[in-house]
Amino acid sequence: MFTPSYSLWTPLFSSSPTTCYQKARKQTKRKLKVLPLNCNGLKGSNKQAEFHTLVELHQPDVILGRESKIDPSIPTSSIFWDKYKMFRKDRTASGGGVFIATRNDLTALREPRFDVGDCLNQIVTASLQFSRTKKLYIASFCNPSATDPGPLELLDEYLSKLYNHSKFPQLTLGGYFNCIGINWPNLQLHLQLPVHICDRVLLELVDKFGLTRHVRWPTCLDRTLDLAFSSLPNTISACHVTTGISDYEAVLFEVEA
Repeated sequence: MFTPSYSLWTPLFSSSPTTCYQKARKQTKRKLKVLPLNCNGLKGSNKQAEFHTLVELHQPDVILGRESKIDPSIPTSSIFWDKYKMFRKDRTASGGGVFIATRNDLTALREPRFDVGDCLNQIVTASLQFSRTKKLYIASFCNPSATDPGPLELLDEYLSKLYNHSKFPQLTLGGYFNCIGINWPNLQLHLQLPVHICDRVLLELVDKFGLTRHVRWPTCLDRTLDLAFSSLPNTISACHVTTGISDYEAVLFEVEA
């Protein structure tokens, strides 16, 4: 009996030997390089050049961007070159905006069915489909306020909608969460730092949906504001922080699909 990798248990005994098909299936698994990135604006030529340099350096398969600070009047072709497919949710040129960019050789689709409430410019979802494997959902999120729990409450609604659609989804969520009052190693609130309601809401989300955090280093000065979560932690590897744009570091990791 073949047990999928996403099973919640492992059988104590099994009489089925490893087959050639199982070996071939294991070999077809692919690791995607994912770059969650706070762009801090993509409208100016200098910012676009900085962004292009970073992407060319790391050659990511997927980019989870936020704070693009562009509006619908800016064509995608002026920012991205044709080797990426772009899914964007703009806000204004003065702030906000999220996007997902995937390489053209990937089978990627926008997933608007998971959109909720007024969360129009703070989360965008796409799915990647690979042969003989589960669908991988990827999402880019931006929480613009450390004190307003509204975006995180909408994220709760979004995750509930996704989990109702797929009982055990493979989800990779990257973004700017803007929560500084959480002591992540023990999943508790800090005693030495200011704690806001957003910190409490995010901890509740992590516990409610069984998410695992993978970024363990500061991403903006001495604060870890940019995070990456997954529903299947064993599929994430090689997570680290590297030089990003402006005051924000970039996050890089690999996800097995």
